[in-house]
Amino acid sequence: MELQEFSPVQFYWHLGFESDPVPLIVDRRGEAAQRMREHLDLNKLNLEPTAAELTSERGDEKFRIGLLQIYGQISAFEDADGAMARIRGFLEFAIEFLKPTVDTFTFRTLSAAPTSSFEELRDVMNDRLVGDVDGLRKALGTSVSDSGWVLESQSGSTTHRLQFGPMKDDQLRGWLEMTEKAGPPEMLFLLTESRVSDAPSSSEILEHWARSRDSHVGLTERTSQWLNSVVR
Repeated sequence: MELQEFSPVQFYWHLGFESDPVPLIVDRRGEAAQRMREHLDLNKLNLEPTAAELTSERGDEKFRIGLLQIYGQISAFEDADGAMARIRGFLEFAIEFLKPTVDTFTFRTLSAAPTSSFEELRDVMNDRLVGDVDGLRKALGTSVSDSGWVLESQSGSTTHRLQFGPMKDDQLRGWLEMTEKAGPPEMLFLLTESRVSDAPSSSEILEHWARSRDSHVGLTERTSQWLNSVVR
């Protein structure tokens, strides 16, 4: 079985705030939508009672300024650095526009490593991570057709979540909410998520965000290397 290296296929970066900004987004949705259009050059608008959201025609980009959150999401990109820079640019714009008191930073990266065989990958991972596969098969009364793992950890104000397993392209498209082909036909997927609860001053939001993002990138790299070592 061949397994290639991981590559990111989706970035989702979110800023949350429980203290409502003043003035509220509900009073500035029209202005927010217009400013977002100018900044992002996107025209598919979803104007909700408590948020303004812009998406691309393909569904591979989504940006939102809401009552209690700001986020940017880009999927199925060719230039990872460009995608990260585009989301950061939007967050900088949104922070300046809304001036919220941010208290949570969430980073989510979905990565995929192409494989030559979904079935072989599934069986190898079950053998090495489940342990008593024969016992599991007897308990189920049939063979395992698919599998996945979810792990969580917490240290101080930071929570990490990992989700991984074999995946096919139609599953990935459903995850990304896209109809077009978004990745390899068969793959090992890895979802890493970092959530940091902290409330820096308004002048330190972007600096704190950058440190938290770098920590998340390190988590993604380490878990990618670990998964590769498990399977190979």
